[in-house]
Amino acid sequence: MTLSGIRVQRLQRAGVLAGVVAVLVGGAFLVQQFMLWNLQTKWGGMKKNVSQVQTVQARILQFRPWCDDTMRSLTILRRLTESFPEDGSVTAKTLEIRDLNTVTCTGVARDYQALLKTVERLRALPQVQNEVSLGQTRGQSPTLQFSFSFVWRDGGQHAN
Repeated sequence: MTLSGIRVQRLQRAGVLAGVVAVLVGGAFLVQQFMLWNLQTKWGGMKKNVSQVQTVQARILQFRPWCDDTMRSLTILRRLTESFPEDGSVTAKTLEIRDLNTVTCTGVARDYQALLKTVERLRALPQVQNEVSLGQTRGQSPTLQFSFSFVWRDGGQHAN
């Protein structure tokens, strides 16, 4: 074989090799295009269902505070009620619970000592612990108007 014959063989091999590489790359793109088409077809079939699920999830997030499984607001209300004296010397008129942790209460007390005992009972709760803020008190016995507020923390943990 001559030198030019060897060169021709090398060029033929290089051409065949380049052709094989081109066919493999083209085949990979063809397989990828087929897979993409298949996934788009599947998405088209489930797009309506996914949209419905997303709408339901958005509504669940909107109304989740109304469906609290821990009954946190009822627990707060029970503990607050237990802090008031049973003889009716301190009574609540309004109660506001914001974000299931900030509590504001207004009411009437027969005397200041009964009100202070109620506040002390609240402060003794592990979820409140000395964080009861006694607001304005107006009037005199037997109709002392008061307001207080506190932050409820589950597990009795404090913010530092």
